[in-house]
Amino acid sequence: DLFFWDPQSGTNRIAHISFDDVTPQAMAEIETNIIEQRWINGRDFTQVVTGDLDGAGLDDLFFWNPTTGQNRLAHLETVMAGVDTDLNNVQEDTVPATSINGNQFEGIVIGNFSPMGVDELLFLNTTTGDNRLVNLSVDMAGVSTGFVEIQPNVIPSTLINGGTHPRFTVTDFNDDGLDDVFFWDPISGANRLAVFDELFENVQVLDDQIDRININGDFGTVVSQAANRSGDATGGLFFWNPESGLNRQSFTSPMT
Repeated sequence: DLFFWDPQSGTNRIAHISFDDVTPQAMAEIETNIIEQRWINGRDFTQVVTGDLDGAGLDDLFFWNPTTGQNRLAHLETVMAGVDTDLNNVQEDTVPATSINGNQFEGIVIGNFSPMGVDELLFLNTTTGDNRLVNLSVDMAGVSTGFVEIQPNVIPSTLINGGTHPRFTVTDFNDDGLDDVFFWDPISGANRLAVFDELFENVQVLDDQIDRININGDFGTVVSQAANRSGDATGGLFFWNPESGLNRQSFTSPMT
């Protein structure tokens, strides 16, 4: 599904996407303001990520303000699969605001970095290299999430500092069921991959797994792809230029 949101007004919309193999055409069922606007308006929050943060198997929405550290977790539930989603409840400052405030971190990604528990939150600053992994737990599946701990600099800061790779996203590059982090410079095409083991004891850093010439100068945005149709590749990335519409997919062979 796709989630659209205006941080100023709080207006939000979910598009439930389905695909008709017969036509073939993509279709969307649209829901408006499943989260009351007052919960997410006034630019109290400027970033949002999605992931299963309460163990119910559905994606939830985590809103965050890098300056104040204020965060809000919206637990979602299914009314009718593929058609109707409701808000179960909103949880305030699941992550202590003082640990993620002051613009110490410029961005956030969410991923399955550990085989235990729910998805984790990874806060990043590609100038200083500072990063912070937040581990969460399930208090009540689908309803409540608990804070466990913060692990600082699970990626050595010297490997991602200096602003050389300002864009980042997560996906599984080595087909071990755990997410890795892809860093990228849209101008030069320089890219760096941080591959984790499940205990974060060894971080393997690989440069330019994608030839720079294929992703330099033409694209400004990169997002991960959860799956690909061929089934013989992993690490799916989608590069896109929002002005020209130019786009490119990249897949890598599973790494061992």
